[in-house]
Amino acid sequence: MLLTIPLPLNNFKILILEANALSKSGIELFDSEIRELENINQPQRKNSFLGIRYLRNLLNIKYPIKYNANGKPYIEQESSFISISHSKDYLGLALADFPIGIDIEVVDRNAFKVINKFASEHEINLYTIAPRDWALEMWCVKESVYKLANTPGLSFKNQIFIQSRFVDGNLIGVSGTILFAEETRVFEALLHKNQTILVAVAYFKDKP
Repeated sequence: MLLTIPLPLNNFKILILEANALSKSGIELFDSEIRELENINQPQRKNSFLGIRYLRNLLNIKYPIKYNANGKPYIEQESSFISISHSKDYLGLALADFPIGIDIEVVDRNAFKVINKFASEHEINLYTIAPRDWALEMWCVKESVYKLANTPGLSFKNQIFIQSRFVDGNLIGVSGTILFAEETRVFEALLHKNQTILVAVAYFKDKP
C-alpha cells in the first residue's frame, strides 16, 4: 500500500510504502545501484534498498541516491533535498527544495521507557497536556531533526530542544532549537498521525 501524507508545505512531496506490498520486479535502477544491490545479502536490507528506489522513481527523481560521509542521503541536483526513513514495515522518501529530515514511527511503539534519555525537564512539562503517546511524538520529531542537522553524535536531550507545540486536527506542529558547536538554529516540524504510523518532517525555520 502506498501512502501520501497531506502536509501544508510548498515544494515538498513525501511517499510512504508498506514494505511487504513491494513488488521487486520492474524497479528501474542506475548501474551503480545494481552493483550496490549485488553486495547486499540481508533480505530486509535488500527490500528496503529496492523500496526506496521504487519511491524515488515514483517521485520522478532522475538521479541515483547517494550518501555523504555522515550517511545522509542526497541526490546530485543542487536545488533538491531528500530524506529517508525506515520503520518496521514502512519505508518513506521525501523530496523538497529545502533541507529536510523525516521519520516514521509505528504508533504502538513505547517510547516512555527511554524518555529520560532524550527529553529535558522543560519538554516533559510541555507535553503534560498531550495525549498518552506524547513520548513517541517527541522521539519522532527529534529523530527527524537529527537527520535534518546532519551532525553525527548530536544529543537528542542536550542539543535538540522542543519549545512549543500546537495541534490542528490530525496535524501537530512543533518548533525548537538545535544547539550546534558554534551556532544555534531554529527548526520547525510537522507531524501527521493515522491509526498505524506517525510521520514527522523537520526543516529549518529560515527555509526558502
